[in-house]
Amino acid sequence: MKHTYIFLLLMFSCSPSADNLLTSDQQLFISVIQEIETGGHPDPVNANGLHFERGPLQITEAFFIDGMEHTPTIVGKFDDVRDIEFATRIVDSYFQRYAPKQWIDPLNNVDYLASIYNGGPTGPSKNAVKPYVKRFNKLLKLRRNK
Repeated sequence: MKHTYIFLLLMFSCSPSADNLLTSDQQLFISVIQEIETGGHPDPVNANGLHFERGPLQITEAFFIDGMEHTPTIVGKFDDVRDIEFATRIVDSYFQRYAPKQWIDPLNNVDYLASIYNGGPTGPSKNAVKPYVKRFNKLLKLRRNK
């Protein structure tokens, strides 16, 4: 029993956070998502969108399910997307599912990835995502010039 406890303690204390699993470019990309989705909200953790999105990245339940299905090792419930680390893991999983090659180098695939984030897996073919992509590029440019 003592060995099991030590093993579990080591396993959880050494578990990387979502930020440690992402490249700096991926972290920057997700920070821009957060700024677009809830940047002006006084309490982004408790933000709720018009389409029942939740949390600082405004994740929908369908997006959450896609991320969970792709990476079954992520354990949680939909309301957990209010936590930025958990939400980041869901976004990472979602991009690994629908745009794995582009997600490796997100800053050279901004339009494609922002389209998928805003419009789902078929987002790049939707005209409705163009304003989101334009805003994303504008905010990203501001962040990179700081």
